[in-house]
Amino acid sequence: MHDSNGATEFILSFIAAIKSTLPRAVIEIHMDSAFFCEDLVAAFHKERIEFSISVPFARYTNLKAMIEKRKRWRKIDESESFF
Repeated sequence: MHDSNGATEFILSFIAAIKSTLPRAVIEIHMDSAFFCEDLVAAFHKERIEFSISVPFARYTNLKAMIEKRKRWRKIDESESFF
């Protein structure tokens, strides 16, 4: 059994509970690649939740290739950048 089994339903129900209790709360979510799921990404966008999730590139090789081809990056510091 993997730790992420049932995670989508749990996370979305937890978000709903937070929003019903604290409707003006800003929710930010940070997850590792074990929890990466396109359904979660879509739900976070729909709910306007700020998030970062590591991508398991072994499963998404086309995404890795797209990122490697990216020419314009913005620097955060000496070791981190984004687009």
